Amino acid sequence: MLLSVAVTILICPKFVTQFCDYANDLLNLFVREAGKLYGREREIYVYIVHCLIHLASDVRNLGVLDDFSAFPYENCVGNWKTMIRKPQFVIQQLSSRLTIDVNHVIT
Repeated sequence: MLLSVAVTILICPKFVTQFCDYANDLLNLFVREAGKLYGREREIYVYIVHCLIHLASDVRNLGVLDDFSAFPYENCVGNWKTMIRKPQFVIQQLSSRLTIDVNHVIT
C-alpha cells in the first residue's frame, strides 16, 4: 500500500505538487519495511532501495513519473527479443529484421 500510494501521488499532476514530500516519506518507509516482506536478497533489495529513495526528488526535477518513465519502451524490448534468433550478432539481426519489416510496410 505504501508503494502504491506513493506512486499514485508521483504520477498525478494534481497531487504531486502538494504531496511530493509525503510520497517521499512513504517510499522511505516502504524501503525500510520491504526486507520484512520480500526478504533480503541483497542484489535486488539494494537496487530497489537505491531507485525508490531518489524517486520523489527525480519527480521534483523532471515532472510527474509519466513524463520520464521508460514503460512505453519496454514493449519494444519484448518485440526485439522475438527478432533475435541466436546470441551472436544481435545488432545485425535486429537491423536486418527491422529493415525487412519497414520495407514490407512500405511496399
